[in-house]
Amino acid sequence: RVALRKGAEEVHIFYRREKKDMPAIAEEIEAAEQEGVRLHLLTAPARILGSDGRASRLELIRMKLGEFDRSGRKTPNPVEGSEYLVDTDMIIEAIGQRPDTSFIKNGKIQTGRGGTVVVDRRTLATGRKGIFAGGDAVTGPQTVIEAIAAGQRAASSIRRYLQGKELSPLVERNGYEPIAYSSEPPSEEETKEKARIKASKITTSKRKTSFKEITLPYSPDEAREEASRCLRCDLEAGG
Repeated sequence: RVALRKGAEEVHIFYRREKKDMPAIAEEIEAAEQEGVRLHLLTAPARILGSDGRASRLELIRMKLGEFDRSGRKTPNPVEGSEYLVDTDMIIEAIGQRPDTSFIKNGKIQTGRGGTVVVDRRTLATGRKGIFAGGDAVTGPQTVIEAIAAGQRAASSIRRYLQGKELSPLVERNGYEPIAYSSEPPSEEETKEKARIKASKITTSKRKTSFKEITLPYSPDEAREEASRCLRCDLEAGG
């Protein structure tokens, strides 16, 4: 999508599994297709061809899915004799992210697969006393909420460490304020499933020519409607 905004006439994504297996947010995959990005599924790059230090062609091979692997997805296997070539002006390798932990030179702090920091999963303590780590540097790319949870767990461990106490696998907070709730049963309207309010977006033609925010904010009425649904999330399972 960035390539389109930078002036590319065509953008193609080659992926070795099926669309449902793509490690990306479904909304972003859908938006990319709406903007004209072409997905080529069950296809894997095999070789980059070119001359004078410049890539000009990409050799690809068809894939077929086999048994399930440890990630719960079927293992892609190359189909013999299915290679083919496509002409390219530029090839962008997009195979995920990893933290830069090259600065860690102390042997007590260990790194694992993908350069992630090795910690105690509950306390987030590293192998070096007084050093804690969390978030994507430990888990690899995950959600914001998981990083926030790691921050809370690390803060709890750091406080106990500074107080000279043993680390606890539980997140400790300063207590909870009781929440008052009505003893009246929910109304019939409240028990009906309500879908999330769909946010408006700028037109596709405007998306591809700028880096403007695509999803527009809720209107006051939409915000109130969505808030009424979210404040009863124990009842409203829609969206």
